[in-house]
Amino acid sequence: MSGGPGVDPVRSARLDRGRRGPALGAALAAGIAAAVVAGLLPAAATARAAAEPPADGYIAYEADGSLWAMPFRDDAQPTELLANVGGGTSVALSADGSTLAVAGPDGVHVATARTGSARTVLHVGVAAAALSPDGSRLYYARNAPPEPEPDYDDGSTAVPLPGRPAPPVPIPVLPPAPEEDEPETDELWSLDLATGNASRLPVQTGPVHDIEVSADAATLGLVVGGQGRWADSTRAALLTLDTGRTELVGGFDARDVTFDVNGGLVVSSGNPDAVQTVDGFDLFPLVTDLSLAQGTPEGIYATGGGEPEPEGSSAPEPGVRPSGPLQLWLKPTGGGEPVRALEELPHTASGFGLAFAIGHGPLPAPWTLRARVERVTLDVYGRLVLGQRALTSVGVDLATPGSSDGQVQVQERRPAGWTTVADVPLERGYATVELPLRETTVLRAVVAGVASKPRRVRVASAVFLSATRAGSDVRLRGSVRGPDGGRVLVQRRVGTRWTQVGTAAVRRGRFATSARFDAAGTWRVVRPATRTLDAGTSSAVRVSAVS
Repeated sequence: MSGGPGVDPVRSARLDRGRRGPALGAALAAGIAAAVVAGLLPAAATARAAAEPPADGYIAYEADGSLWAMPFRDDAQPTELLANVGGGTSVALSADGSTLAVAGPDGVHVATARTGSARTVLHVGVAAAALSPDGSRLYYARNAPPEPEPDYDDGSTAVPLPGRPAPPVPIPVLPPAPEEDEPETDELWSLDLATGNASRLPVQTGPVHDIEVSADAATLGLVVGGQGRWADSTRAALLTLDTGRTELVGGFDARDVTFDVNGGLVVSSGNPDAVQTVDGFDLFPLVTDLSLAQGTPEGIYATGGGEPEPEGSSAPEPGVRPSGPLQLWLKPTGGGEPVRALEELPHTASGFGLAFAIGHGPLPAPWTLRARVERVTLDVYGRLVLGQRALTSVGVDLATPGSSDGQVQVQERRPAGWTTVADVPLERGYATVELPLRETTVLRAVVAGVASKPRRVRVASAVFLSATRAGSDVRLRGSVRGPDGGRVLVQRRVGTRWTQVGTAAVRRGRFATSARFDAAGTWRVVRPATRTLDAGTSSAVRVSAVS
């Protein structure tokens, strides 16, 4: 590759990773200055080192279960575009900024960036996806599940004993059949977003883990091979669309590919983390914890954890990555040192790859996509006593990205059928509601037509007791909340057990009785279960010799 973003005019000044330190900036500046004085470089070369990210730039990225967009201002806060975005999601933005897409295990969803009008274009999982420069076409990969190693029903070795027949050879346990939506072979597809027509590309690339489309839409950059993006046997490849010719480029351990402004391939890789041209030129030599990269006319963007500590500071333990949020870096097209485009990407953490895309102009609008509810759960907390309000929580599991806001109906089963007793807003897939229940009942929650399992909620009678000593008697008085009539059971604690010593009639919700006092003791009253209420028990009351 010749030229391109990040190809510094003084490539001879590159230093190996082990010798880079704080003196690098001064040495490089001195080298450039000397070259200018000698007439080897134009004076404009020094200005390129101070290149700044474009004022109208923004990043769209997936983090913390959502798709965010954030302008290139350190005082800005990200805007949530789409909620409930699962792990393993990739983010794609067409070069003209018109179309934004997220793709992952649940399918592919696209939106018009200006309006946020969104739709699902694929309901099957994909391994990678990219948009054509004009946003009219989607390229995506579907990989066959990896071949599992044969498993056996035990780990024994079939060794015959003298005079005995050989034991049976363990029978291999066959791997489970693939899911219905999993392809049997690795596939690369092209989808026309206007017509919905999809065609499989007649190429054999093996598993594909990343896709990028060149500016002229004639070439696909791919990461192929291995069992996943983070496998050390992956390679970068170029696929010419009109001929179907595939060419492997660069070394192993490729994670992500992008194109520079001249059409050259740039590869991010691991072990160590680096973003390089295919001939091995390191674009971000001083940025640690590098992740994926994205090419634009102004240069190559990459996310990283920051610059290394100055010389003399304690070195991090092997394998320990920087802590804190990721940063966004730009290697300018004209050369010069990388510059920080954003000091901090909220909701991110160093040490984790970040799916992102770079755009220019106004931020994309929040998406109109509604999530599909897969499951609803209802929980009721604590043991309920008549007169208390039942604290009920409702949660939803979502099958697709999108808004989980809406309404939840809590329903009670009655003789005439399910009756809505509460209708409350659902916020980010969760709602709480307090219900005044009058009896043991059955509840369920309904969200977007999906109902939870019915939940039996038991309610007990409320019993209140007071006890005082009157001479040689103990007077027990109290009240019962619940159906009138019937009797309560008077109990005294003997040792560790409660023993019934009498009963009392309930009239107009009240009861009164007495018992002989022979020693200090602890008393309580129990209201037996009725047809609609569980048994209720008063608090224990102690009566002493001086009560």
